[in-house]
Amino acid sequence: MKGVDGLVTKNLFLRLYPFGYKKQLFPAAVLSARLGCGKGGLAWAPEELLAESLQVEPGCVTPLALANQDSCKHVLLLLDQKLQAPGCKFCVHPIVNTASVLLDAAGLDAFIKGIGRTPIYADLEADPKIDKDNPPDLKQFADTIEPPPKDANNGGNLSDTVNLQVLRHLESVFRSADANGSGELDMEEFVAAFKGVISTPEGSDDEALRKLFMRIDANCDATVGWDEFSAYLLLEKTNSSGGAAVQGQAVPDGSSGRTFSTTSPPVLQPGVAHRELISSLMHVDTGNGPDKWYSLAGWQEGGGGGLGLGGGRELLAVGDADGGVSLMEVLADDVADKKSIDRYHGRQLWRCVNHQDWVVGLTPLPQLSSLLAASLDKQLTMTDLERRIAVKTLSGHEKAVTCCAWSGMYKMAISGGADRLLVLWNPFSSRPLGQLAGHVAPLVAVAVNEREHQVISAAADKTIKVWDLRNQRCLQTLQDRATHSPEDTLTALAYSPSRKLLVSAAYSLRAWPLTDGAAGGCGHRDPVSWVGFNPMFCEAVSTDHAGTVCVWHVASGKLRFAFANTHGSCRISAATFDSNHRRLITGAEDGSVKVWNFSSGALLSTLATPNYSREWGSGSGAEVTGLAVSGSNNALNLVVAGWDRKVTWYDDSGKRRCNLLRSSSGPGSDILAAAPMQGYPTLATACYNGEVWLWNLESGAVRRKLLPQGHASRPVNEQPVERLAFMQGDARHILVAVGADRMLRFWECFSGALLCEHFTAHQQGESVAGLALAPDNSSLVTADTAGYIMAVVQVVAKGAAPVVPEPGSIVIAKVTKVSPTAANARIVCCGAQALEADFSGVIRQQDVRTHEIDKVVMYDCFRPGDIVRAKVLSLGDARSYHLSTADNSLGVVRAKSLAGVAMVPVSWQEMQCPQTKAVERRKVAKVEEA
Repeated sequence: MKGVDGLVTKNLFLRLYPFGYKKQLFPAAVLSARLGCGKGGLAWAPEELLAESLQVEPGCVTPLALANQDSCKHVLLLLDQKLQAPGCKFCVHPIVNTASVLLDAAGLDAFIKGIGRTPIYADLEADPKIDKDNPPDLKQFADTIEPPPKDANNGGNLSDTVNLQVLRHLESVFRSADANGSGELDMEEFVAAFKGVISTPEGSDDEALRKLFMRIDANCDATVGWDEFSAYLLLEKTNSSGGAAVQGQAVPDGSSGRTFSTTSPPVLQPGVAHRELISSLMHVDTGNGPDKWYSLAGWQEGGGGGLGLGGGRELLAVGDADGGVSLMEVLADDVADKKSIDRYHGRQLWRCVNHQDWVVGLTPLPQLSSLLAASLDKQLTMTDLERRIAVKTLSGHEKAVTCCAWSGMYKMAISGGADRLLVLWNPFSSRPLGQLAGHVAPLVAVAVNEREHQVISAAADKTIKVWDLRNQRCLQTLQDRATHSPEDTLTALAYSPSRKLLVSAAYSLRAWPLTDGAAGGCGHRDPVSWVGFNPMFCEAVSTDHAGTVCVWHVASGKLRFAFANTHGSCRISAATFDSNHRRLITGAEDGSVKVWNFSSGALLSTLATPNYSREWGSGSGAEVTGLAVSGSNNALNLVVAGWDRKVTWYDDSGKRRCNLLRSSSGPGSDILAAAPMQGYPTLATACYNGEVWLWNLESGAVRRKLLPQGHASRPVNEQPVERLAFMQGDARHILVAVGADRMLRFWECFSGALLCEHFTAHQQGESVAGLALAPDNSSLVTADTAGYIMAVVQVVAKGAAPVVPEPGSIVIAKVTKVSPTAANARIVCCGAQALEADFSGVIRQQDVRTHEIDKVVMYDCFRPGDIVRAKVLSLGDARSYHLSTADNSLGVVRAKSLAGVAMVPVSWQEMQCPQTKAVERRKVAKVEEA
């Protein structure tokens, strides 16, 4: 400016771009390195960030804008040391660019100190050496500034600024680091190439970049190609793997309908209760008069359906145990007490039989002049009320149908069953429209709230779910906390549109009023089906019934990433990590199994699972309930168990489609859970009939079957084993199982002994939905379907862990049987320690010696009663280890002659009786003297 003495200054408001920037300012890379941010490059900050932070217009960057202290807390002010020259003056804008203020260093320092900051002067044109011995000289000042939040527009997240320009820059860096031209980088090359170029939510240091490399290298081949890297960036940014969820955000519910009060529901009519469980509940809207509620109890376990008022008569349909439906006229005794439940009785008008088993649910279809009946024979029928014949049959449930309802607005029938599913039916085509999955216990009742477009279902575990018929999503889950005696369960539901009241029944009626507001959510919109902790990345991964996978930061509890529609419309029923914790394996209710890179949502592999739709029906016939990984890094297998009552092995070769290797059938009932033993090729499976099977993961053979004493005398509903878990470390051979009888059982797997039992104290009717053990085996917790952790058990180990033969172990065994192809033996010692449990072994003909195998005669090598020193080759088949004596130090170490005298060896294949001098052939061990 004319007439004003002073330095000409330039005020720059810069932003650090972690990926680098094409048009860098000089000396941007140097200044970035001096600040300890690598050489990513500094460039002009966008106008919106200028307005947000300094709160000034473009062309008005000034240090005086730091007076806006709240918005500038993420801004670092650096001043060139030339401004400290004696007598130096300079001009700055006073927040607006239409004026200037003449200052000197002392005046500017006074302003900066007045707002609580310390003036920082530096030679901004210097280029000092920065290496391991010379740390960044300006980093100490940068560390004093509070970093902006991760979701702010600061470029600090790997996926925040992914665009074409950034991708081109990253590809250039990638190609430059590929010195051998292979098109791939190993971990160290990747870290060296991108250090200072990119940053992640974990940071930009070497450890953070190594974690990023492992996220991208989900197939664990120790290299990353450009296609893998770019696909990871784009998938994390756009979540394009079929995801409806948004990265870094909770999944919006999209359903804002009214829901029911979650407070403890009051009894509808205090002092009135049935002596038996209510099997059916009906609501009758009488217009101007008070509503009527009909409850039916003690009618041969049957259901009932009210047909409303007509001609002065109240009609009631009732089902019976022989598959029949009766139409009753409800009559009232005018003499009896009007408050007595014994005042009403029924007179049968007609009866027809259309089912082969109990009819447990009935509902009228007024628009079709029909009656819908649900039966334990797995079918529903629509009976014409005039002709009294079945005009439609609806088939699709896997197990017994227990309840039904009708929506006149949607012209839709709804049924619930023991398979825990709600099925929506088109009554005209007799085909299902959809399924609603989320309950963990058999359904007992269903009701419809047409005004709010809702269907309400109740399960035997006293859980009530409210569903939106429009998008088939669960809006709310209610839990009846009241205790019903003698049977603590729910049996019926009904809804009153006029009173906006949901009524549940057991022995009495309880009311749930309709309220404004929607059920909120955080991350998942549907019930969570599995959660696991990944120690590799210190993250938790969860799945739900809608097929959504969420990845969470454990330290902050925030959602890092989510992807959805993993199995189409089917719910995820099982999940696990691979042995390297790089991939997520998910199984669904339709039997499908997929392998994912859970860090990006990329689908890596699909298992060639059988199509059970013809055998079981669509939906949940071959539901996957257990997943495991077996084998070594060179030959990995995926193991699947489920409702098909099989354990199936698949080739995990890294191909897009994993082929079936073998399948083993064993349990005679559905497999409900599975758990692999740590560091040992054993898989435990829990069955609906109460059995626990132990499988050899290498051979597919069954090792042992575990079943507690008195199991057959227990009620059928208390027999299933619901959850399994192995203990860790030296106690890894101990299996913890929890069943429907609410008992914890500790099994010693090698001997099959039941060590102890413990009652979990869960209430009757609630299923145990979770079982977890502490890594040090000090405690375990169980959780029930009501959502509460009900039991914490202190686990105390008594004595040292027993010795168990493992591949490579040297064992002492006693021969029990000799056949032309093998010798069976009982293992008594492993190393120098005696075994507490019995273990069987087999020495096959090809494992006796290393030469002339085809000439081996088993009876010339071993005899029953011989003591043999052998080496464990593998876990073998069934219950026997594979043993080998194919070494000079292995073979028979002690044998008795026909005279009963201990023989002495005379050669590597002969032993002599010292009493009779008779020579007998053996495969003799040459034991070195100690």
